[in-house]
Amino acid sequence: MIKIDKLLKSNRKTVSLQVIPGGKLVVRAPENITQYELDKIIALHSKWILKKKETLKNVFVPKKNYSEGEQFLFLGKNYTLKFSPVAGSIILGDNLYINPKKKHIAEKVIVEFYRKKAKEVIRERVYHFAVKFGYNFNSIRITSAKKRWGSCSYRGNLNFSWRLIMAPEDIIDYVVVHELVHLKIKNHSKVFWDKVGELMPDYYSRRNWLKKNGYLLDL
Repeated sequence: MIKIDKLLKSNRKTVSLQVIPGGKLVVRAPENITQYELDKIIALHSKWILKKKETLKNVFVPKKNYSEGEQFLFLGKNYTLKFSPVAGSIILGDNLYINPKKKHIAEKVIVEFYRKKAKEVIRERVYHFAVKFGYNFNSIRITSAKKRWGSCSYRGNLNFSWRLIMAPEDIIDYVVVHELVHLKIKNHSKVFWDKVGELMPDYYSRRNWLKKNGYLLDL
């Protein structure tokens, strides 16, 4: 029997299995799911789970100290944190510059910067693809989700994690198109993936990049 390291229950309708760095299994499931149903799903995906556990068992992401010289991802590129007099709190240039006066709240400054940029970039990409492919949505919201990169509600509201701003733009585009397709197809059936493939023929490689590197998109 494969051990569940973390079980998160909510009002979601489906079960999500995730193996995180260190080889731990995180399961997200509906509130009313039974242990029998969970065991059955885990057994069904045991081969995939064990393979991911083996791949990630020795992978650990060090916690950020927000000290000078640390690397921070932004749109797929690493920037070195430097404390230097700048106009305002933070500037992204050849490095990531933070005003020394804000050193004690560097984490807050960076998160707020990422949130702001995520809102700008993701909104632009959503509007771009919505117009290009003829999709209508209700609203766009930037969330603090750590592993759920995007979601689409039955009311047509699109949600995206600000952490996506750390990924390359083509990966952001994949998540955007993925959620736009959910506006019309609310599941992950073959019909859904066929439609994603029609709009973005190379989606599979982008999805794989996110599966393999998603753990890097965190602070």
